[in-house]
Amino acid sequence: MNSAKSPSALVTAFRARLIRREALDELLSCVIFAVASLLIFAVLSIFGQARQMHSFGILRIVFLSYVGLILLLAILVRRGWWHPALRFVNTALQITVLSAFLFAISRERGPSFALTTALPMLYCLVISMTAFRLSPWLSFFAGALAAAELVYLYAFVMLPRLTPEMLATNPALGWPAVFARVVVLFAIGAACAFAAGSLRRQMEKQAADHTRIQLLERTFGRLVAPEVAKQILEDENWMKPARREAVIMFADLKGFTKYSEGKSPEDVAAFLNRCWSIAADIVEKHGGVINKYMGDGFLAIFGVPLELKGAEKAAAETAAELDRELAPVLNPDGLALCIGLHSGPMIVGGIGSEARCEFTVIGSTVNLASRLETLNRSLDTRCLTSSEVADKIAGDWHMKDHGGQQVKGVAREVNVFELRTKKDPASS
Repeated sequence: MNSAKSPSALVTAFRARLIRREALDELLSCVIFAVASLLIFAVLSIFGQARQMHSFGILRIVFLSYVGLILLLAILVRRGWWHPALRFVNTALQITVLSAFLFAISRERGPSFALTTALPMLYCLVISMTAFRLSPWLSFFAGALAAAELVYLYAFVMLPRLTPEMLATNPALGWPAVFARVVVLFAIGAACAFAAGSLRRQMEKQAADHTRIQLLERTFGRLVAPEVAKQILEDENWMKPARREAVIMFADLKGFTKYSEGKSPEDVAAFLNRCWSIAADIVEKHGGVINKYMGDGFLAIFGVPLELKGAEKAAAETAAELDRELAPVLNPDGLALCIGLHSGPMIVGGIGSEARCEFTVIGSTVNLASRLETLNRSLDTRCLTSSEVADKIAGDWHMKDHGGQQVKGVAREVNVFELRTKKDPASS
């Protein structure tokens, strides 16, 4: 059985996956920014405004240089050479490229034209894209840097070229209007930082919850059958006792008391764990569930909690395989596995107190299966079944009829059959 990952290993794996996602998101943000910038260049070229700008050629060089950086980033991501600090570098480059465009347009076409273009809106795009990178500090950095660069451009590039007449006729060029734009950029950065932090915490919580659920299922599944644990976790009302039909298998090691004398508890426990590990695999392979271990024996159910067609046949196949697979382990020490099979109605569910209960099966069907297992010793047999089971499997198995037997706790005689070998289908 593979050992479960430790919590630290799970956290490390989650963080590595998150970093890979951040790298791909960073590359996607570059592509979006480049496409948006390219569309603006295309519109300026189509409508002839590019020819009116002497610095348009320089701006194209700047844009193509940024495209080259995108390709370099793609190579880094593909080869796994990625560091989270590159997010800040890329975001700063995007904002600075926009500021360079805004600077050039402001110098050639004037502050009024520059502030009414789509470039200030692209600041918002760059800031918004930081949210899906799940880094609150990156969003805050983007908002603060965009606001700071816009303030610098306005104070040192645009404002000196604005005359009092221009400010009087167009209030949108004044400090109050520009300051409002700066506040909006900073606020978008803060909002994206909050959104990124909230989403990241939610994802980490979901990962932690998933890990806890897996741990609970593994831990709970060691105390009860994994199928029972899953049913309980999905629906706690499933534990309420109910009347159901199933096949009960009781198994016990004959000669175990003598075997365990003189052996250390550790050796006895190791031997039982070896035997029941084999048994558990066989029972589960045929659709059964081991409900409980009782030292040198166990109780298995076929048909509950998982519905199982042909439960009697599955139980018989399980009994035969248990005898065959455990024989090499048990025979050298003079041990043998005795099995009792019976089917019928029983009470299935949680039995116990309000504070603590156990999923189990009770009723006369369960008691009779236990008595049949014990009867193996007096009849010198390995696997005994009741007529209820024998009638369902008679067409597939050779059985010996031991007639009516007096069983402790049952007033009437019980017809008992010994399970022997499986019939050859060719001879049927």
